[in-house]
Amino acid sequence: MPHDPLLYLSACDVAGALESVDVVAAVTAALTAHGNRETILPAEAYLRWEHAGETLRSLSMPGLVDGCAGVKIINANPEAVRLSVCQGSRSPKWILNESSAALQL
Repeated sequence: MPHDPLLYLSACDVAGALESVDVVAAVTAALTAHGNRETILPAEAYLRWEHAGETLRSLSMPGLVDGCAGVKIINANPEAVRLSVCQGSRSPKWILNESSAALQL
């Protein structure tokens, strides 16, 4: 089986990694950099379509902050809540890239 180039992290993995990060300081630094025009944050892409009578959507939000390029992807079916369907796909997905070579981390 080929090696999957993406590293998938569970919520527990992310929570564990964040234990050593001052999240408030990191967000403050990112917002300050954005205010100083030191980030690249193009407009998000919004894709909407219908399938089997349901409206589906996918959002893609690329960005570069502090030399780290990545994209946040959110896929959602707004009807899932009404249908009592588990919406694991609604959780944002993050893909980070090594910015000097544009390789996925």
